[in-house]
Amino acid sequence: MQSLRRSFDNQPLVQRSCPLCGERAQRLLLRGDRDFIGINTSQCSACGFVFSSPHYPPEVIAEFYRERYRSLFKGQSDPRGLALRQTYLGERAEFYIEFLGSEGLLPGSGGTVLDVGCGEGTLLRTLHARRPDLRLAGVEPTVAFARHLAEETGIPIAPGLDELRDGARFDLVTLVHVLEHVHDPVALLRQAGARLGPEGHLYVDVPDLAWHSSITDLHIAHCSHFSRHTLSAALTRAGLEVVRAVQHRPPTLPPSIYAVAAPRRGGIVDVVQADPERDAHAVRIRSIEPGEPNFWAREIRAQLGRLK
Repeated sequence: MQSLRRSFDNQPLVQRSCPLCGERAQRLLLRGDRDFIGINTSQCSACGFVFSSPHYPPEVIAEFYRERYRSLFKGQSDPRGLALRQTYLGERAEFYIEFLGSEGLLPGSGGTVLDVGCGEGTLLRTLHARRPDLRLAGVEPTVAFARHLAEETGIPIAPGLDELRDGARFDLVTLVHVLEHVHDPVALLRQAGARLGPEGHLYVDVPDLAWHSSITDLHIAHCSHFSRHTLSAALTRAGLEVVRAVQHRPPTLPPSIYAVAAPRRGGIVDVVQADPERDAHAVRIRSIEPGEPNFWAREIRAQLGRLK
């Protein structure tokens, strides 16, 4: 993690407006993060949304995801055989395919599915093996991962939603633990929603803010922290109709919230109601103990684990 820390040396921090409602006023909840990079966690004074601010500018974060997120942060520099080396990825993919099926979200034969932030592609690979009758596509900004997945499977992979084929629409669009990574989650949801067919559904899964209680929950990769209320509000602001938003416990991931949304049959809702649990979230985040000792304790535990 020393290389990760050095990669942000001398980078400026800027105050962000609330990504959910646009309010400038905010209260700082905590200075500190699991990698001791200098992340600040704040809460919007109007709607209660929790997000990283002051934070690194969007162009710095975009470069981090293109060049260093997989190699430095995830330790996944080589996409070849990654699913075989990290078997939890297959377990996770199997869970989500079964779960999406049980929720009635997987389309019938000839249907279309887009996975946004598909990474090494385990979900798409597993879905292709289980349902070869579906037409699949993905979005992945890490160039090496996108290229390898496309070459190995023949599934079309784009670096961004705006670079998909013009007019491409899907029966199901998934964002599994992706939304918490972006500076402007409402814009991403709006882009994803624009790719839905008339009867399509958007499936979004994010870490649950209600379970954030440790410094390990706060790090450079996650700059937006959602409760069930604020995830629903973000989808609504993006012009989508929330079908349901539910807390759950997916395997190999932290406690999470999933939401299912569909195209809205009316106008966009701009008013964001304040999160009724905002004070409880603030108390919990403020009680987290940050600092160098926590960083080194985690590093030592990780090293000992690798020796076993």
